[in-house]
Amino acid sequence: MNPFPPKYQSRTSKAAPIYNASGLRANASELPLAVYNLGMALRSLPRSKSLGVMITASHNDWRDNGVKVAVDGHIPNALDEKKIVSLMLDVQDPPPPNTHKAPLTVGVDNRYSSLYLCRILCLGWGGSTRFIGLCSTPQLHLFSSQSYPNHKTFNLSISDLRSHWTNNLTLAYESLLHTPKRQTLHVDCSNGVASIVIEPLVRSLNYLTLVLHNTGGGTGGGKEADCNTILNEKCGSEYVQKSKKPPKLYDSSDTYKFREDSNNDIWCSVDGDVDRIVFYKVISTASPLIDDASIKLFDGDRLTCLVVKYLKRVTVNLSLNIGAVQTGYANGASTRYLEDVLKVRVLCTKTGVKHLHEAASKFDVGVYFEANGHGSVVFSPYVLKLLTFDYKDERLKAEVKILKNIVKLCNEYVGCAVADMLLCLVAVDEIGWDGVEEFYADLVSSTTKFFVADKNLVECNGDETKVLQPKGMQEELDEAMREVGGGGRCFVRKSNTEDCVRIYAEGEDDKVVRLLEDKVRVILGKFLGEGFKAKL
Repeated sequence: MNPFPPKYQSRTSKAAPIYNASGLRANASELPLAVYNLGMALRSLPRSKSLGVMITASHNDWRDNGVKVAVDGHIPNALDEKKIVSLMLDVQDPPPPNTHKAPLTVGVDNRYSSLYLCRILCLGWGGSTRFIGLCSTPQLHLFSSQSYPNHKTFNLSISDLRSHWTNNLTLAYESLLHTPKRQTLHVDCSNGVASIVIEPLVRSLNYLTLVLHNTGGGTGGGKEADCNTILNEKCGSEYVQKSKKPPKLYDSSDTYKFREDSNNDIWCSVDGDVDRIVFYKVISTASPLIDDASIKLFDGDRLTCLVVKYLKRVTVNLSLNIGAVQTGYANGASTRYLEDVLKVRVLCTKTGVKHLHEAASKFDVGVYFEANGHGSVVFSPYVLKLLTFDYKDERLKAEVKILKNIVKLCNEYVGCAVADMLLCLVAVDEIGWDGVEEFYADLVSSTTKFFVADKNLVECNGDETKVLQPKGMQEELDEAMREVGGGGRCFVRKSNTEDCVRIYAEGEDDKVVRLLEDKVRVILGKFLGEGFKAKL
């Protein structure tokens, strides 16, 4: 019997959910068995590891839900992930007893199905749990690590953990401000848990006024089920970044209008579990309507450039190897700015934040952001060791003090939208958002789909920007880019979630991009079979 009312259920039948780089993700009505099996699978991970689980579907539709796992605070490594997947699909009967002495730390977002799935997970786990309650994914990663805030205090109460998190960010941010002065930032909370997570900072920050919008109150008359239906609906980082429009405002008490006199306001939007962020300025006519407004977007590509520029400026004398990590979807203009202007090495990885995080660890200081705003800064053991020395040189001493606070501000386990928000505000303090806009002019780009019978015919290289199979396809794609010119760049890769091949095309104007897309579709039809319809 399906425990979910019909309006919450998927309209189409799907295959059983599979754990991948983003954890489990599906319509909530399809998840109970998979979540139960996941709980049992976690029993078999080494007893020495501290385990955590976040129940969330991030930026997805309100009907969806999912599970993200943390191992010692980190995203599971390849071996742990492989073990989780194999045990989920091949459940032992009877299941092994749970011999873990440390509790499973569990957090949830505010979806209607999160508490229900949490109970199912705990039944599968069959051991002691430590329930965080409503929190962000980055908080769950921190709070499930035995080393946070230090190895002696793992058993802090939940309220003490939350207080430490708030105080730590406040002190780090205000210590980094070059010239402390009050500023205002509007935050679109996507009707997720962001308002609950950020509210303590509203009270603790002395130099930053945070104005929270889309806090989850909505227009549903206070009914929980109605309020849940506005989660990520025409708001949040995913919507703003993809549509390049300001968010719809739901709070009944919200009097903000997107008018001309509001053009200088700085906004940011986060997603449902608060691990992505984008900034923007609203550009509008005199009309208060959202459909008449557009934005100047500062996406993950620009945030990468901003943070790298700031880190290079405040660590001149430490001579650190600072680098950046992007995916093939990063705007080519941002990559050129990083390499040619900021003079840093840029690594390219396949999509998925775990791949970017791993690559960033190859630098002394590695900065990564996907275009969607999911990113962080990673510091090597070498840098952390440098911060313990007592320097006599006043310049080095000053830079080390700054770097200590940057380390304190950043989430070492996974990208945190709140930490990134404060770091970017510090980094932009001297140059202003107009300065960030002037870094480079974006190339025109598009992402489309080409539906096929068998997407697995396509095999790509490590960063998914070159086709290895079918043989000869990449050579024809290269020739298409040469023929089009105009800065034309493209790549194709198979989708992780749909029976299609994704096409990315980029160029100096719309004409170049459209021409390149057409050529790529012809090539895909030739190698993958005629008659498959290309769809947006």
